[in-house]
Amino acid sequence: MLAVAQAQPRHSSAYRCCVDRHLRIGIWNFSLAPINSYDNATRTWSGYLADRIQMLSDELGFSYELVGVPTINPWLRNKDGISDAWSPAGGVLSGTLDTELISDSSDLPSHNLSSLLLDPRFAYTSSLITTSMGALVHTTTRPPSIWQLFEPFDNKLWVAIVSALLGYAMLLVLLSGALSRCSRRNPTAPLTNMVSSSYHTVSACFGGEDYEWISGPMRLLRLSLLAFVLVTGSCYTANLAAFFNRSNVEIRGPKDANGFKASVVCIARELASQIHPYVSGVVRIGGIHDKTDEAEVALEHLRTGTCDAWVNNRYYLQSQHLQRCETTRLLSFVDIIPSPAGRAFVETSFRVGETCSAPLTDAQTISVESMTGLFYICGGVALLSLLFACCRSALAGILRRSGHVAPDRSLDHTATDGEMLRLLIEKVSSLQSELAALKSADGEAPQRPERHHWQSARRLSSQGGAAAQWSDAEPPFSFAAAARFRLAARKVGRGSRSQSQSAGRARPRGAAGAGPGSP
Repeated sequence: MLAVAQAQPRHSSAYRCCVDRHLRIGIWNFSLAPINSYDNATRTWSGYLADRIQMLSDELGFSYELVGVPTINPWLRNKDGISDAWSPAGGVLSGTLDTELISDSSDLPSHNLSSLLLDPRFAYTSSLITTSMGALVHTTTRPPSIWQLFEPFDNKLWVAIVSALLGYAMLLVLLSGALSRCSRRNPTAPLTNMVSSSYHTVSACFGGEDYEWISGPMRLLRLSLLAFVLVTGSCYTANLAAFFNRSNVEIRGPKDANGFKASVVCIARELASQIHPYVSGVVRIGGIHDKTDEAEVALEHLRTGTCDAWVNNRYYLQSQHLQRCETTRLLSFVDIIPSPAGRAFVETSFRVGETCSAPLTDAQTISVESMTGLFYICGGVALLSLLFACCRSALAGILRRSGHVAPDRSLDHTATDGEMLRLLIEKVSSLQSELAALKSADGEAPQRPERHHWQSARRLSSQGGAAAQWSDAEPPFSFAAAARFRLAARKVGRGSRSQSQSAGRARPRGAAGAGPGSP
């Protein structure tokens, strides 16, 4: 049996131990939101430190009042380099305060309060907050480029791809024997063939027709081109999606530690001397004595490019960044107090653990060096196809000299689309030649091919006793109609010869000596 028990709040062993105590607590009377916010009109405090003090009061049971501590700059130095303007815990020593919140350490090694910590007159609690310095940079939105289509490959790789396609076109011209058929009367034939071959290679690159790859060497060359197209097309398609989907946000400022050393940073005046060894330049802004809004001044410097980064307390920068996700980016990581209560307060006050909705990603351009192996492999196969063509040409010459008869170019299941198209064109050309020969045999004057074939068919049909009636209108000419006309002529010729032979056999024997009156 399962029972659900309502969770009870858990307390420490010191719970409600100090209900009879009233404490005067010294706290900074300047604002550094969200760590500490001070309203000068109402003289009230809010923020992380005030909430932590209230949490301690609820747990231990003491009552308290907050007393503002004068904003004396602890980093002011006299001519001897000694800070004589700051007396931390002075209110505690004078008895006007029971306790005081102080900053006991810093990430920057040139500043710490070790001497004060060793003073036997004071006792110290554990830290209410542990933090360090961070950096905030400005980001801009880059407008989309109209040439973003070409960004997946760098310029050298594009040049190499175009050169490879031109090389394939030249090999296609060589393997097809087009250069050997060029005559002196047509000096532009090589250029025309090169342009045509370039078209065929580009169309193959885009998955076009297969009509120019008709021989064994050409098919081997096509394998090389297909491998080239497969790899380049796949890489381009995959990388193109990354470039079209990438963020247009561009970071202005350092992106790593080395870049930070070469940066100019904006920082509060009292911290400027401590950051000098770690950056190349400093712009002093704000500070605890400055009445201007340090955040607005720093962000304006980032927008104008006066500063590369803004350095301040990382929790403070975290809150500023989350208010301006689209225009800022926080460079440092975040440290938190290793206790459940501290973690809960940090998450509530500083929104630690939250991130902006759109992460920044940079797509990488593919370089020609990363594709060198592809060019080696495809180029090797292309050269192999050229060697294959040379060997085939030499073998054909040997067979011709030995009297070997070339095999009949009939179609079979191994024929490609290009071979079938070429054979069809040859058949049509042969049909046209036969029709021209038929016209010459008729001995008629040259006339339009449509009229000639139609009249020839009409005459042949009438000689053969055909019952078909021909109109005076000229039927449309087609190769199929011309082929039927030619077959009809052959049938009529065979019919005339068979009738003559039958008449000769049926003639009476005495008819051979018949006189002129005989039919």
